[in-house]
Amino acid sequence: MTYNHMQAKGVTQLLYAYSPGIEPKDTAAYLERYPGDHIVDLIGVDGYQFERESYMKAMNDVLSVMMQVSRAHGKPMAITETGYETIPDSVWWTQTLMPIVEKYPVSYVLFWRNARERDNHYYAPYPGHPSAPDFVKFYECPRTLFLRDFNSIIFDNK
Repeated sequence: MTYNHMQAKGVTQLLYAYSPGIEPKDTAAYLERYPGDHIVDLIGVDGYQFERESYMKAMNDVLSVMMQVSRAHGKPMAITETGYETIPDSVWWTQTLMPIVEKYPVSYVLFWRNARERDNHYYAPYPGHPSAPDFVKFYECPRTLFLRDFNSIIFDNK
């Protein structure tokens, strides 16, 4: 419906991600509502941590399924939404997230919002947050790229 509406309005410069939750256990379940390769640009997943072990298992399971779908459909894959609200684990970035991400050909990871209008509703650390030093380690990992990295690649390598 969104795709058709945007096409009817002449909006053609959007990328469309297909992003179910972490529940699908196989490719058939993952593709249950897939609108088709002619619409979808990116294979994704939306999954949040509530309990560490179940999050890690579910993300590994769904990313394994996504890797099959990505290859079969010729689409890049990403973690289109994730996070751990208030990030109560000071080493979440390198000890929970990175061990998952480094095993799969993930194009990007998007963390959910930091809500200014709601107390304790944030998914990225701020200066002084207990997980900020670990986030810096995640940032410095050679397997991660951030906007600054892209800017230096694009603008510094003319």
